[in-house]
Amino acid sequence: MCRMNMESRESVSGVETIRNAAVRYQGKIFEGVTHGHAFGSLLEYLHVEDPALYAKVHGDEYELVAELEQLPHDQFDFEGFVTSSGRYVPRAEATEIARRNRQLTRDKAAGADLYSEDLRG
Repeated sequence: MCRMNMESRESVSGVETIRNAAVRYQGKIFEGVTHGHAFGSLLEYLHVEDPALYAKVHGDEYELVAELEQLPHDQFDFEGFVTSSGRYVPRAEATEIARRNRQLTRDKAAGADLYSEDLRG
């Protein structure tokens, strides 16, 4: 798993909580405080590990996202979070985990997507 060296929201009680925003690419998970930070780690990885793909879009992250979004959902997912147990979960499931653990800064409807700005620091 690839992690940015940033402050994260860790559980101290052993209960599964939301740790970080995350991007998943070909089975690798890139974490960050926000999805933008996580995507930044993915860009660094691609520049080193897949320079042909990186060069194809001239380092333009919007073009790269468009290129990656053509991949099957199990190959690229820009819509998730990682829990304190290391599990990658989609936004809606992350909302429910955050709600159970009082990690939300404001109330969100059941099934609503979680965004990093919805989480308490």
